[in-house]
Amino acid sequence: MPAAALAKGATGKGFKAELEPVYGADMDRWREDPFLFFEEVLGLPKYAELDGSLTSDQIRLVEAILEHKHVACTSGNGTGKSYILAAIVLWFLATNEHSMVITTSASWEHVEDVLWPEIRKMYYAARDHGIPLGGKLLDTRLTFDEKWFGFGLSTDSATRFQGKHAGRVLIVIDEATGVKAEIFEAANTMANGEHDIVIATANPTDPSCDFKELVEPSDGRASLWHRVVISAEDHPNVIYGKTIIPGAVTRTSIQEVVTQFGEDSPQYDARVRGIWSKKAGRLFPDWNEVRHVYDPKEVAIQPWWTHWIAGDWGFAHNSAFFFFAWDGTTIYVYDEIVINNVTAGPLGDMVGRRANPAFGMGAGQEFMSVELAHDAFGHMGETGQTRAEMFSEASMAHGLPAATRASTDRIGGFNLITTLLRADGLKVSKTCEHLKNKMPQALRDPKKPEDALKMEGDDEIDALYKGVMARPTPVEMPKEMRMAQRVTAIDPHDRAMQARIAESDERRAGAGGSFASMRRGWRGGN
Repeated sequence: MPAAALAKGATGKGFKAELEPVYGADMDRWREDPFLFFEEVLGLPKYAELDGSLTSDQIRLVEAILEHKHVACTSGNGTGKSYILAAIVLWFLATNEHSMVITTSASWEHVEDVLWPEIRKMYYAARDHGIPLGGKLLDTRLTFDEKWFGFGLSTDSATRFQGKHAGRVLIVIDEATGVKAEIFEAANTMANGEHDIVIATANPTDPSCDFKELVEPSDGRASLWHRVVISAEDHPNVIYGKTIIPGAVTRTSIQEVVTQFGEDSPQYDARVRGIWSKKAGRLFPDWNEVRHVYDPKEVAIQPWWTHWIAGDWGFAHNSAFFFFAWDGTTIYVYDEIVINNVTAGPLGDMVGRRANPAFGMGAGQEFMSVELAHDAFGHMGETGQTRAEMFSEASMAHGLPAATRASTDRIGGFNLITTLLRADGLKVSKTCEHLKNKMPQALRDPKKPEDALKMEGDDEIDALYKGVMARPTPVEMPKEMRMAQRVTAIDPHDRAMQARIAESDERRAGAGGSFASMRRGWRGGN
């Protein structure tokens, strides 16, 4: 069948329906042997040092899903997990008529920006190789027909995994350390067929996560999951001491971990060896999503509450900025910006626009302060300004105050966060996905237990402690709201009397004090 004819499958019945009349025997071979599919359909590039297209560890992972229904893979960084998962997704979906594939992760950004770009790249490579897969490909969805499709899914609700499917089911859970137990339970319920498969992969950074309990039960019982461990030390780039597979781990990147943390460290265990370390525990064991995450549809952040912003500066690594509000009792984190590769000026503009979108129209939220990491004040840019000055110049155009140096008391900040969590005095909006994911992943430094373990991606935790260490000014309810609270009578005469008394009290308070005095005093920190 010529390529032009095959290409009609791009919007037609799908890969199998288009090719079965000609490739019937091959279709059976491809279904039974994914390695043949990778070679003959996807045309994965081959490497002389590997005698093929895949590393030995990637081959072990593929072999595991052929033998086991539940496969858990923990690995070091840069070992090619996303690459082989993309190949598995396309193999399973293309060779099993009326199958369904669900890919998910602890963060939607990972689904959208990591796994599905690999899937799209391989999909188009197959077309260039001469065997187009057909179907309709979108950013995070590949559809062959209404009963035959694969798609990306967020993990914010287990109900998203409910439903039945007539064909085979594959569920891929990436970044599994940040996924809750109920998501695994829902995935297992959906993938209940004899030939269905659930794959969960992760960089094992959090030894207290639900995924670890599933894979290594603390009570000694047998695990449902077959375990595959992939160490970066065994990658061909590291073994041969040269770049065989571009973009993968290298001896240099491993040495950077050794230099920064040491070979006998939790970071090395997680980021290189691909194992959960027994040396570290959670920094915030009191964190509980049920207690500490709020729905912004149910809690309205009031403009008269005290508002401020705190951020941790970054460029190659993330810049993390959180928007705080205090009602006199509880600190709310109601918005976040987590982004990298943005310079100080554009970052200040981004924060300012998010804080005060209506400022240019004569309206805007008043912010007590913008707390910025101290290193932004010491680095000079090309203009001769510090990054803090460039940030402030842009953010002040949106009505924000100039940035001030944030607290550098990490241990005091972490202790205050713990105090607030225990008293339910800290709430995070369910829309702050980055912070929600990082709170249970933050680990203690085994050499300094009162401090956080420095790890890649800890910018959110640093920004949070800087925010809670800011001293919020006392909250004062607007006069109109105070008056409305005191005038409660139904009878018009009584209402008039209450209003006169309230007005008199307001005048006396204005002369000698504030109604906010009852709320003054910060409940934590020094």
